[in-house]
Amino acid sequence: MIEKHSRAHVLSRIRAGILEQTTVDLLRSNGLGARMDTEGHAHDGMRIVWGALNSHYIDCQQHVGKRVMAYGQTQIQQDLFDAADRRGAVLLMEATDVQPVDITGDKPWVQLRHRGDAVRIDCDWIANCDGFHGVARQAIPEVLRREFEKAYPFGWPGVLSRTAPLADVTYINHPRGFALASMRSSTLSRY
Repeated sequence: MIEKHSRAHVLSRIRAGILEQTTVDLLRSNGLGARMDTEGHAHDGMRIVWGALNSHYIDCQQHVGKRVMAYGQTQIQQDLFDAADRRGAVLLMEATDVQPVDITGDKPWVQLRHRGDAVRIDCDWIANCDGFHGVARQAIPEVLRREFEKAYPFGWPGVLSRTAPLADVTYINHPRGFALASMRSSTLSRY
């Protein structure tokens, strides 16, 4: 794994924390579900509220046999770091000048700088997991790159609060805007 930030930085970022059943199953099937199953909070469904007057509970467990799990991406990242450490995987943290090379060829490789040294990593394949603004997307030739974008005319802040969460993951549609209430733990909520 190549990462431009430090491990401490990655583990300090607050990200979304609702996992769908397929993600939960994937983590479990790869031996990464123990802490999630202990610290995460499974929910059979979610509550939809509109106009601050009416609400409806959607019981996913009853209707489709699936649940969602409140378990933050930061916790998943810690679990992945721990698994990588156990198997002795090489994690190049704080890498700079990262550039995928020959990604359409049979022998792609990545060049970068790590701790001041030039590094070349020969690959069988490269997984571009660095998001829209990362270097990997831009390394794909425009004639091969397909982008799909849905731009919304709004944004919203995320707030972590040391308050007991609502009983259900709740999505709220109100004439003044949209809101979400979800849990991170029994004493931490994300709004």
